[in-house]
Amino acid sequence: MNHLIALLSSVTCLTLMAMVYYCKFLTGQRSWLRSDVIQMNLLAILTGLFSLALPATIMGLLGVTATGFSFATLGNSAIEIASAAAITATVWLYVSAVKRGNSEARFSDNVMPFTPTPPAPRTPTRPMKKAA
Repeated sequence: MNHLIALLSSVTCLTLMAMVYYCKFLTGQRSWLRSDVIQMNLLAILTGLFSLALPATIMGLLGVTATGFSFATLGNSAIEIASAAAITATVWLYVSAVKRGNSEARFSDNVMPFTPTPPAPRTPTRPMKKAA
């Protein structure tokens, strides 16, 4: 049962991260999928499921290595390797999304320019009085 939970949660994490990546980078500039609310909800679900997928996969891999060789162990090891691959792909997709987001943030074209400042220093509005 642990192996199935690990596989389903890790594949769900990969799917959620792919949805976040699609909503953030692959949709049109004016698309409703670029909404921050959608991305926040997807990341919240991803955070909860990833904290389930990672320990379940580690426990499953340790359980497979601790038991002896049998046909059931062979099937369970295939499931655990698939869930570990899904977790690795999720982390890779997250890192690539962060890198792409940081590189696009530096070259953003929708930033309002600063208001121009005068080249000379400002003079005080009231003349300064000498101390008595």
